[in-house]
Formats: sequence, structure tokens, C-alpha cells
Amino acid sequence: QKLSGEEEIELCKNMRESNDMWLATNMRLRYADDFQAREEFKFMEALLQQQGHSMHMIEALMKWQPEQMKAVIERRPPPPLPAGLNPASMQQMSQTLPSIMNAMTSQAGFCSPPFTATS
Repeated sequence: QKLSGEEEIELCKNMRESNDMWLATNMRLRYADDFQAREEFKFMEALLQQQGHSMHMIEALMKWQPEQMKAVIERRPPPPLPAGLNPASMQQMSQTLPSIMNAMTSQAGFCSPPFTATS
């Protein structure tokens, strides 16, 4: 079933908000005082590097994605891909990122978020 115009706009808004939350969490992990939080971030970076990706590349993609979706919905040309990304690298990422995400979530002991609502 096709989404209505309002539903499409809401979807883009929700994606942008989710991506912004993810980017903020990454920033907090990257510069945390807590060793385990920084270690988790470095672990994610290492997994990405093993697959030929970087956290910088993923973060750029996360910023670009809602803008691209909004452009498609508004029937206008999408913004250019972030620097360093091209259609071939996007294809590679779509094939390898699910396995990276599974590796990160299947580790024993990762059962709570790194920050509480008050931190």
C-alpha cells in the first residue's frame, strides 16, 4: 500500500530524528569519560574497518539518507552522495552492514544502553 503524502513526510521526519539520535550517541561514545563507552565505540569502528568501511562514512550516510528520501518524495533530484561514497560503495555497504550489525548485537553482555536518560 502506498503511503500518503503526510505519511511520507512523517517517515522522513522520524528517520531524521532517529539518525540524529544515533549520531548524538556516537558523539557521546566517542568522547565519553567512561573507558567502556569509548571501548564500545572503538569496537564498532574496528568492525567497520574490517569490512572496508569507516564510522565517518556511515555517519555521512546517516545524514544524507533522510535528505535523499525527502528529495525522492518531493520529486526533485537527490542531493549528491557524501564525499567518498559512490553507487558501488553503497552496494557493498548494503551487503556487509547487516552482518556487522548482527556481530555487534550478538555479543554477550551488551544488554543496556551506554547512557541513561539523566546522563
